[in-house]
Amino acid sequence: MRATRIIGFATGVALAAVPWLSFAAGDDAPASGPASAPAPATAAPVSAVLPAPAPDAAPAADDKVPLGLVAGVEGGVTLSQPFSALGVSPAVAVHLGYLLPPLERRLGVFAAVGYAVPRASGSGEDVRLTAGTYDWEVRQKELAVSLGVVARLLPPFSSMLNGYLAAAGRAFLLQTVEEASAGGMPFGVNRETGTRFGFHLALGGELYLGPGAVFLEAQLDWTRLDGRLTGTASGGALGFVAGYRLIH
Repeated sequence: MRATRIIGFATGVALAAVPWLSFAAGDDAPASGPASAPAPATAAPVSAVLPAPAPDAAPAADDKVPLGLVAGVEGGVTLSQPFSALGVSPAVAVHLGYLLPPLERRLGVFAAVGYAVPRASGSGEDVRLTAGTYDWEVRQKELAVSLGVVARLLPPFSSMLNGYLAAAGRAFLLQTVEEASAGGMPFGVNRETGTRFGFHLALGGELYLGPGAVFLEAQLDWTRLDGRLTGTASGGALGFVAGYRLIH
């Protein structure tokens, strides 16, 4: 009898513990049905990962890029002594030009007009004169018209300094004026005009300042004089000039 009571008590305890054990086991049991897969991570757009491309840089405004027009003025001296009896003369000139597009405008064409008046003077003997001697002076007025080409070492304004070589055909419009006197008495004035053709060469350097360039130039001019007053002689001259040219 006592053993029966003990078995019945143990069975009741076991039955009472079943719900609690089931509840405890349910905490760790997998949920019914398959577990939901984790949501995939959303990929960041490429624009958010890669740096944004830099905007195209606007071309820098360069006021120094020439369009091709050139205008200049120069002044200096001409020396005729290496070629004739004519002497030193002041010289002035103006020129217009255009820089050609090929070769970054290294090449150009130009037209120029220059003016100089070299002189020569001396004395002579003439037995027909009472004094036996006379004095004379010749003024050679030269209006020179040139048409030529110029070649620069570098493109204009690409450097502060530049060098160039110019060559041109030149027409010399001449007026020769001769005066003479003996014993203080003038003989009068003789004039002769004519046109002669020759060439002009120049070697120069430029320093770019402002809208153009300051330049120094060494020149060689040559023509032939064969007038009645001058006789047959060379009309060549060396020239050294400085000036300023606008380059637009």
